[in-house]
Amino acid sequence: MEFITSTIVSGIIYDLMKKGIELSYQRVFGNFWGNKMISHNTLYKEFLDEINQKKTIAEKEETIDELLNSEPMVSVFENELYNTDFAKRLDYIITLINQEKTYNRKINIDFLAEWLGFSSVNELKCYYIGHTEPDFKFIEYVANKVGVNATWFKTGINATPFQSIVRGEDYAERILKNEIEGQYVFAIKECRKRREILVMKKVNSIKYVVFPKPIVFHSEVGATGMSQLCSTYRFLVEISQQDETCLNHVHFVPDDIFQKLTEGAVYPGIVNNYSAQQRINILYDFIDISVTLRSRMDYKAIYGEEFFETQELVKQRLSK
Repeated sequence: MEFITSTIVSGIIYDLMKKGIELSYQRVFGNFWGNKMISHNTLYKEFLDEINQKKTIAEKEETIDELLNSEPMVSVFENELYNTDFAKRLDYIITLINQEKTYNRKINIDFLAEWLGFSSVNELKCYYIGHTEPDFKFIEYVANKVGVNATWFKTGINATPFQSIVRGEDYAERILKNEIEGQYVFAIKECRKRREILVMKKVNSIKYVVFPKPIVFHSEVGATGMSQLCSTYRFLVEISQQDETCLNHVHFVPDDIFQKLTEGAVYPGIVNNYSAQQRINILYDFIDISVTLRSRMDYKAIYGEEFFETQELVKQRLSK
């Protein structure tokens, strides 16, 4: 059983709660088109009443989690709110994309239909109102344009929504061989030890491509890891020479988000919710190994001991 619909419903509810709006059937379930919904209309009302009766936000959130993890409620939502699996998965993709808060934007199927170049929203809405699933060619077209994994979009199994189809490279320099157009984006795992970098490319305002194998950015390495660390250095040097602004897009993300990004379980654009703040120049400073020791000690103060030791390893290796 998929739990996609429960995630969509909880997202709608939390958005309304943040705005201080009381939950109602029309506000929460009014945009669903499931033909079977009428049979459990009372159940939906009781679901919302139970949440509304709680006084504090904490109590409401606890009730939501409890209800949305109950087998009867999950079963009803999964089977009744959508007429096609395509519509369900598309709404889930929209929910994940809308988790990016940086630009304070929201997308819906109307926005997406126009963005995809369709003549009207009906080319998507027909799969919400009707029961016929689109053919695989149509699904592949939408998946490719948005950056969604087509296997997941078709079946919901054996893949994750944003699982990359790009080959996972062991060495950063191999990423240079890709022919994907776009702006480099770097997600650095927020930790004191064994930092890694997940390299992505922003293709357009919605679509990202992720290179799924993180590259080495720490000093706890053996012989193979040392080679990979130097590969990271050479890769960053080369792309900065091609475009001196390309190392500007750096985001330090929590370990759990970093892991979900590598798995394709979250929208890659979510990295924009996490700022590098005073560490925005970390990649420029990392490849700047010819500066004086004093300047490098300044780097140490900003980025930590691990950064200094990592840069020192590269400096020693290159000097040989």
